[in-house]
Amino acid sequence: MSAGELAEELGLGLNTLKYNLDSLIEIDMIRVSEVKWSQKGRKIKVYRPVEKKL
Repeated sequence: MSAGELAEELGLGLNTLKYNLDSLIEIDMIRVSEVKWSQKGRKIKVYRPVEKKL
């Protein structure tokens, strides 16, 4: 899901969600699986969980 989709689904503000996404990327829990472009020409990152055993 994109950050906007995740924020809407979870009922969180986009800034709060992006902060947490960055933290999860840093500890290798999620990664960017693809990059799309919006109709306005903005880059949209799509995130997915990293499959690894804890």
